[in-house]
Amino acid sequence: MLQLDQLCKSYQDKKVLESLSFEFRAPGVYAIAGPNGIGKSTLFRLIAGAEAPSSGRVLLDGLNPQDHRKAYRQKVSWAPEMDGIFPFITPDEYFRLVLNIRGQPATDYPRRLIEDLALTPFLRTRYDELSLGNKKKTLLIAALMVPAAVLLLDEACTGFDRSAQETFKKLMKDFAARAIILLVNHDADQLEGIPLTTLDMQHQSQTFLIQGDRT
Repeated sequence: MLQLDQLCKSYQDKKVLESLSFEFRAPGVYAIAGPNGIGKSTLFRLIAGAEAPSSGRVLLDGLNPQDHRKAYRQKVSWAPEMDGIFPFITPDEYFRLVLNIRGQPATDYPRRLIEDLALTPFLRTRYDELSLGNKKKTLLIAALMVPAAVLLLDEACTGFDRSAQETFKKLMKDFAARAIILLVNHDADQLEGIPLTTLDMQHQSQTFLIQGDRT
């Protein structure tokens, strides 16, 4: 279970998140909604453990990212919105680096994901020379290739063509049975057909409001 308990985040005098609480009790796909600047990407950084909250806490199966750094991070996988890879590294090198960091065997190399998302021709292309869609595919594959209880996907299919979008939808349906998937995506058409719950951050107290299932 993922718990957000009275989560607050401020940068100097600017409050980004205030008293945000919610419990994700079951695997599934949750779309995080709200206008730009409301704190969706900040929320992901807090859940990933990349930043500490100003107050409140994040708990995943009783662990928090500050006191249980390694054990917590082994349970979370994150595809950030912005470039999160050295510009000179190739997708092939990055996937092998992720396996090494996570302590996964080389046999876990994500060949099936690479084939399904048609990234094979670009495995040895520098990251800064990839198209936006192929950069996003690289980040998505890296997030999906390791075991995780929570997947954080920030604009994960931006730049995808129709075929890649359909593959993304299938992957979400497959992974929804075993992980809590939090999605930020501004193009509703890209999520069409994915069974999901929408959690709206645009609420007076900034407490998540469950709007219901969308099919």
